[in-house]
Amino acid sequence: LKVWANMHTAPGSQNGFDNSGHQSTNKTCEGWMDNTTLVDDFYPSNVYKSLQILDHVTSKIEQDQLTDVVTGFGLLNEPYTNCNLTVYKQFIDDGIDIVRKHMGDDVGIFVGD
Repeated sequence: LKVWANMHTAPGSQNGFDNSGHQSTNKTCEGWMDNTTLVDDFYPSNVYKSLQILDHVTSKIEQDQLTDVVTGFGLLNEPYTNCNLTVYKQFIDDGIDIVRKHMGDDVGIFVGD
């Protein structure tokens, strides 16, 4: 059995769809990318929390010695098209570093559509 886990929902909702944990009539990335509070003068707080979640989940996979079972990890499911591209690209780069740090260079990493 091989598992590809993913972050299917992110704090604040990355798309406003029901599968993001926050069903909204307004499909948007604004909840995830809310710039009210910035961490390190760059990351919206919910994006930063998402990186912390990636770090926590992948470190538990490593600690529990499950990297032979969990062979892939998705960074974020279906972010909406109005996400800030600069922040999103940095999230992807940092997310890849986090997953590789805990799960190794051979893990498959995928990005939601």
